[in-house]
Amino acid sequence: MKTLCVSAALLTLALSACGGGTDTADGPLLKEKDREFIAATFEGAEQEVRLVLFTGGEDCEYCDHTESFLNEIAAESSLITVETLSLEKDAARAAELGIDKTPGIAILGQKDYGLRYFGFPTGYEFITFLETMRLAADGTPSVEPETVKELAALEEEVRITVFSTKT
Repeated sequence: MKTLCVSAALLTLALSACGGGTDTADGPLLKEKDREFIAATFEGAEQEVRLVLFTGGEDCEYCDHTESFLNEIAAESSLITVETLSLEKDAARAAELGIDKTPGIAILGQKDYGLRYFGFPTGYEFITFLETMRLAADGTPSVEPETVKELAALEEEVRITVFSTKT
């Protein structure tokens, strides 16, 4: 397998931009405008999207926040479900899904499209995270047919990794 790493220094403000208020895991993380955006994003969707969150240990600084955040997102649409597993206790499932760090999220539609997210999906990453969820629910690529054909012709698996940093 070839791995392509793309580094992008995105201005991610963990809890201050869209997709997160300033509350802690003890209070709501989503703002009302975020709840409305989630509802609008999943309006008309027909398939379920499953978020499988892997948490782990005391070293996972954002695991509790991520779990609360995903549950708040799921509360906005009956098509979104969240399953929380332990990276250590559920190691076989984590390996099956390619999750090796926490918080790690597998975004699953009718099938596993290989969509993974590592970290706390707030700030500027929130909208992209929701759009990725919607694509998984739809189960159809939003790329040109020629691109799909070229990708299907690849002889080796290609993994694209995008890194972002908070500032």
